Amino acid sequence: MPPAPITATTRPQYPRVISVVNLKGGVGKTTLCVNLAYGLAYFKDKRVLLIDLDPQANATQYLISQHTYQKLYLSNPPPKATIVEAYDEFVQATRNTDNPPKDPDRYIQKIYRGEKGYLDLVASKLELSLLAFEGGQVHKNNQVRWLIESVQENYDIVLIDCPPTVSRMLMGGFEASDHVLVPMKPEFLSTIGLPLLHRTITKTYNKEISKRADFLNKELSVIGIVYTMSNASLTMAQESMSEIQREAARHKYPIFDSTISQSTKFTWSAKRTLPIFRTEPSSRYASEIERLVNEFLARLPSAASNTP
Repeated sequence: MPPAPITATTRPQYPRVISVVNLKGGVGKTTLCVNLAYGLAYFKDKRVLLIDLDPQANATQYLISQHTYQKLYLSNPPPKATIVEAYDEFVQATRNTDNPPKDPDRYIQKIYRGEKGYLDLVASKLELSLLAFEGGQVHKNNQVRWLIESVQENYDIVLIDCPPTVSRMLMGGFEASDHVLVPMKPEFLSTIGLPLLHRTITKTYNKEISKRADFLNKELSVIGIVYTMSNASLTMAQESMSEIQREAARHKYPIFDSTISQSTKFTWSAKRTLPIFRTEPSSRYASEIERLVNEFLARLPSAASNTP
């Protein structure tokens, strides 16, 4: 007897999925994404999955040492799979669209385990950038959502570290998400990226919203802009913040009260594959991340809004 079809009432609760994106690089996007994801598990006992959808794999390198990465992902055969293999498997599975990944656990790397909360990672690698040049099924946008659906009952929140370019990977992140979080460094070039991101969401991606799954919101919402790598004492930073506020108001994007200061201590925490609040627990940077975690949860729409 074939299995009963999954409906809105029998489907496991799809987690809150948020794409973290800025279409300009060098704004502290990955630092924000990693520390926020880890903080949600560490401070708030959330079950969190971080998907590294950036071919540069910076989130992966932040959380996994080079030795461990080589052993897990580059040995022959590798015991773990990256998001690249998920795209490859999707090509085969979509010959029968009901087929989930054969072994979803193969994509999941455990990073942190608390009493209740935890953080897992789906790693990336440079080969992800090649997928944009391949044809056929790989050009569909729902590969990431397909992977999330196979493990959705295990997570409350999924954060996707998106590439800083308009690409098929970015569209895949959007297709899996209900919301977008925008890290912005208060500088002139960062302000230029905000109108481009708005156009990408409203004119490029939202043309496809009629094809989104019925358990996702029909339109992406920007839950907020977070100032990163910030030094508010600089006149240039203050001027840039004013420009960002004007542009954000034009698009009705809220700006978080929480900010993340610029510091080399984040680089040192990445070298230790730990978040700033574990390497520098008494620092103001640790306090900033904890405040961000609290505000993020306060601004995140309730899970009820994710139900059709």
